[in-house]
Amino acid sequence: MNSELIYFENKAGAHVTSAKNFHKKSKVEMPFSIWFEKVLLHGFKSGLDYWPIEEKNHLEEMVIQDYHISVEMGQAISKLTF
Repeated sequence: MNSELIYFENKAGAHVTSAKNFHKKSKVEMPFSIWFEKVLLHGFKSGLDYWPIEEKNHLEEMVIQDYHISVEMGQAISKLTF
């Protein structure tokens, strides 16, 4: 984990950030989808710790899967070793 700041925003009363942004700023060397699957093995719960979101890339006409993660989940992930 590097010392670059990761900003959390208030969405519907919860402070969250993009899991993809967290992954990128953490400089994890494995692909996002594999990393997030490994993160979920640590007992995080959908709707409590993270929320699935879909982003539409209109240029490539694709739907990109991302997740909003809570501050608490971000803190816990930062202590994990991959």
